[in-house]
Amino acid sequence: MKILHICPRWTGGGPERNIVALAKLARESGQAFEESVLVLDKPVNPRLLVAARRAGLRMTIAPEPDAVAGAIAGADLVLVHFWNHPALWALLRDFEWPPARVILNVCVLGNGAPQVVPAELGTFADALFLTSRLSRATGAAVAARARGKAVAVLLSIADMDRLEYFAARPHPGVVVGYLGTVNGSKMHPRFVEMASALRDDTVRFLVCGGGGGEARLAEHADSLGLAGRFEVTGPIEDIADAFSRMDVFGYPLAEYTYATSEKAVQEAMWVGLPPVVMAYGGLPALVRHERTGLLARTESEYVAALNRLVSDPALRRRLGEAARAYARRHFDPRRNAVAHWSQYRDTLRQAKRTRTRLQASCASRAGGFVQSLGEYAGAFATSLRGTGAPADLDRAHRVIAHANPLLSQGEGGVLHYRNAYPEDPHLRFWAALLLQQARRCDQAEAEFGAALARGLPERLLAGRSLSEVVNSGPESTCRCR
Repeated sequence: MKILHICPRWTGGGPERNIVALAKLARESGQAFEESVLVLDKPVNPRLLVAARRAGLRMTIAPEPDAVAGAIAGADLVLVHFWNHPALWALLRDFEWPPARVILNVCVLGNGAPQVVPAELGTFADALFLTSRLSRATGAAVAARARGKAVAVLLSIADMDRLEYFAARPHPGVVVGYLGTVNGSKMHPRFVEMASALRDDTVRFLVCGGGGGEARLAEHADSLGLAGRFEVTGPIEDIADAFSRMDVFGYPLAEYTYATSEKAVQEAMWVGLPPVVMAYGGLPALVRHERTGLLARTESEYVAALNRLVSDPALRRRLGEAARAYARRHFDPRRNAVAHWSQYRDTLRQAKRTRTRLQASCASRAGGFVQSLGEYAGAFATSLRGTGAPADLDRAHRVIAHANPLLSQGEGGVLHYRNAYPEDPHLRFWAALLLQQARRCDQAEAEFGAALARGLPERLLAGRSLSEVVNSGPESTCRCR
């Protein structure tokens, strides 16, 4: 079976590691697969690129359209690993697909902007893989089921061989650890404040991972009196060593997270670390409260949960042992790989078919961004139309200016699309609104000027300055100029 994976990027995230883990298991178990990967966007993670090739994956980086068409036509099965990314949406919207069997592997929860899974994707694909049961209500899943298509819940696979040599390392006191992306798009915005609120001032914190926010996080910890107790390592590969230094896995993500079958949580539970997580995203589907870990719905509940585990070694042992047993039953990579391969073979029974390109209501790149947000486009759709009453436009622009960090600067967000398509006037304008609200006023004015120079309709601001638009709402905190 010739399997083609289409992946937006190859920077070391969960979806890429899932592809490598599955390919490695397929090779070890003698599956008759020939697997290749088209990576749509640069740069790539060199270590993960080497790991992919060792697993038998044939890698093509930033392929030309003819190469994409040839690869799709030559594959028995095409797996599109989906999350909101400009390059992937361009492929779905602008590319003339040859006949194919297409599985959409949904790598995000899909219940909030910018990581949405619109209904039209359920029509485009021949089958859907969801990486969390909590994604069953997304537009794509509902549309696919309505058309009789397979919708399977298949957890993303972690390579547990990376934990083969795990052994807890004796150390004084209690260490609360975090392993994952380190920035405001992923982590709870009050991560450090919650750490500093623990009763026991001897508890140490170990934060492992990259993402661009490492230095700021460490500085913030120092400012709150955690100097000497708060270590930020940056990116790591030896996760077994990192886990060996932890007693509790504290993994509070932001409320707007799109996390599904988080590998970090699977891995922590696999080695017997009791997890404490916020009940956001797909985390409630991974951790069973009071049985395999602790779920918190508020900051105070999260702090209370950590306090319980820090002060109660017996509770840490009980939850850790239960987490390990649960992980062996539910996160076993070989068992879960077999479930993936079974779905591959089911889809292979279908005939290849052509499919209609996904058309945006507006042909511009900003229109493509609005399309990617589906039912959550709201203020962006209003701004793009530009035909509403001035009060409605003002309201929309204030909503955009106050977008959360994920929607503003995360993957699939405004600034990501603006950087991909700098010639689009609306994307430049929305970036200006965000920069103005962030009090980066000179940059905001430059973006706004670029938007006007590229044809932004001046009626959107009703003759007012950018600052006046952003500052006109009672909720605004920006007072530039």
